Amino acid sequence: MSYICQTLNTSATIGSTFILQVRLMEETTATIDITAYHVAMAAKSKAGTVLFTADSEASPATIVLDAEDGATIQVLVPESTTAQVADYDVLIEQSGVITPIIRGEITLLRQITDLSS
Repeated sequence: MSYICQTLNTSATIGSTFILQVRLMEETTATIDITAYHVAMAAKSKAGTVLFTADSEASPATIVLDAEDGATIQVLVPESTTAQVADYDVLIEQSGVITPIIRGEITLLRQITDLSS
């Protein structure tokens, strides 16, 4: 099965959890069950440094796969990350074929509110 890579520009707050839900849909608008697939995401600075990653096969998994809900990416953006616009993509692997399904820019914003007090 082939997928069309979608462009999605988004933002995340440094020091917080970035959440993105991804569903692959058939033409009939039915969700494709991807629970047996491998899904991964990475965000990189413009210089190519990996800022953070998520993976459905990590331990613990930072991407949860569900038959109806698709893939839910939930990853902490490290506090050591500087505010910037970075590139990211989400890849899916099925039967050894790796396909990008989402790519774009992620604006990493400084956290303003302090919840620790």
